[in-house]
Amino acid sequence: MKEINLVGVNFWLEADKRKIDFNVLDVTRNENSKLINEGSQYVMEKALIIIPSLPDIFKYNYLCLKNDQDIIDNFDEANGDEWFERGIWNWKNKAWAIGIHLGTNEDWSTNRIGVGEDAIASYYEVDNRLKDKLYFEIIYKDTDEYRGANAKYITYLDSKIADSNSIREDNSLFFPMNAMHEFMLKYKKRN
Repeated sequence: MKEINLVGVNFWLEADKRKIDFNVLDVTRNENSKLINEGSQYVMEKALIIIPSLPDIFKYNYLCLKNDQDIIDNFDEANGDEWFERGIWNWKNKAWAIGIHLGTNEDWSTNRIGVGEDAIASYYEVDNRLKDKLYFEIIYKDTDEYRGANAKYITYLDSKIADSNSIREDNSLFFPMNAMHEFMLKYKKRN
């Protein structure tokens, strides 16, 4: 597949300014089940893993996720760890978490990923040794639901009612970084 349309927005991958094929794994049901089982009050509307279809031998200076809208101006917040780099954008009445699976916490990862001038998420200077470590993710849910839940949580924290656990933060868009990492490790073993 060369493009995917989500909520009226087209997404695609480019390698050195050329569109490349990719596979899409819809992990929404699986990850929402995990969130619910862990006691979360919140779930995702859609959670996808985008896997580039790379040739057997390649070297790209720039591998990136792009879209046909101007999402960059609607940036809200960022979050990451040694396995992920992700940002949240509020756009098209959805809160979008779009990011990169780093696949490793080696030094190259923190220096060779980011948001390009014309892309949402990017890898720089990638070659064959990274072939099984390059993944993108797109997650979204209703903006009002996401913002409302987090505003309620902030109000709860400010109220200093520490003995009650009834109000929780909506972490569904920062979805389970460890769960995603485990999923990708299992996927690599199967293929």
